[in-house]
Amino acid sequence: MAPFEIALIVASMLPCAAWAGHTVASKALADDIERARKMCGLSQKELAIEMGITPAQLNTQLAGAEPLNAFRLYGLTSEEFRRELLSLQINRLADSGATVITNARLDTLLTRLDSFLGSAQKPMAKADLRLGQKQEAC
Repeated sequence: MAPFEIALIVASMLPCAAWAGHTVASKALADDIERARKMCGLSQKELAIEMGITPAQLNTQLAGAEPLNAFRLYGLTSEEFRRELLSLQINRLADSGATVITNARLDTLLTRLDSFLGSAQKPMAKADLRLGQKQEAC
C-alpha cells in the first residue's frame, strides 16, 4: 500500500472517532454562547443564520452531538454578541485563577513601559550628544 493510500484511510477514519460529545470546556463554551445570545437579544435562528448554518445544526452543536464551530462564532458581525461572549469567557478565566489584563490595565502597563523606555533613552541621547560635542572639539 502506498503512503498516500494509508493517509487517506486514516483521514477518513478520524472524523468518525474525533468527536465524542462535550468536554467540560466545550460545554462551558456552549453555555457561554447561549448566555451571550440571550443577553444581546439574538434568537437562536438569528445566530445560526449569521454563522452560516441552520438553526438545527446550531442546536445540535450546542447540545454536544457535534463539535462547536468556533471559527464561525468568532467571525460573527454582531459586535454585541462577540463582546458578551468574550466578557463571559474572560470572567470564566478570571474565576479559574488566570490573570486577566483589562484594557485599562494594559494601557497603564504600556504607559509605564513608555515612560521607562523614555527615561532610559534620554541619558543615552545625552551621552551621544556629549560624545558628538567632544568629537567636534577634538
